[in-house]
Amino acid sequence: MDENMGIERIFKEYRLHFGLTQRAVEQLANLKENQYSRFESGRQKPKPHHIKAIAGVYGREDYQLMNPKHRKPSLKSLPLKTQQAISDIKDSGTLPKEKHDKVDLGKEIDKLIEDGNLNKPITAKKLLEFLPIAVRKEINNESRRITDLLRRPPRCNKVKIVEKPEGETGAGNWYQITE
Repeated sequence: MDENMGIERIFKEYRLHFGLTQRAVEQLANLKENQYSRFESGRQKPKPHHIKAIAGVYGREDYQLMNPKHRKPSLKSLPLKTQQAISDIKDSGTLPKEKHDKVDLGKEIDKLIEDGNLNKPITAKKLLEFLPIAVRKEINNESRRITDLLRRPPRCNKVKIVEKPEGETGAGNWYQITE
């Protein structure tokens, strides 16, 4: 068996055992964006320091993590940051998936448009509040990501920047469907 296949399987097994998302492991191990998913999918080979960082997420040394016969730690023995991440994931209702599906923010914005949320002037920051919690977490609650999508085709053909409605105090651009 290829050594990397063993690493991928072990990473995934630990992550799913504790109910963590790929993004959570990535953040806890201080990896670059999407780096953990590349390790787990086999698209990138982790270096020894990456393995050590991922093992640290579970309060393990790299040799303990890499030994499939080594017992997984109990939830209470995990580092506090990992315990908190597991709790946050459970509280948000986000379930880790066998295969990580990226959020399609464009589709989520299109749903907001279809639901009539842009029939009246609204800011990207306010639109962010209408997105599901899992989507907001995936985009780090950054309304600029919404702004970027509203300013590009095909959405920019029907959604325009409009004047701030009278009596509103929100900062930033206001968007509305102008069909």
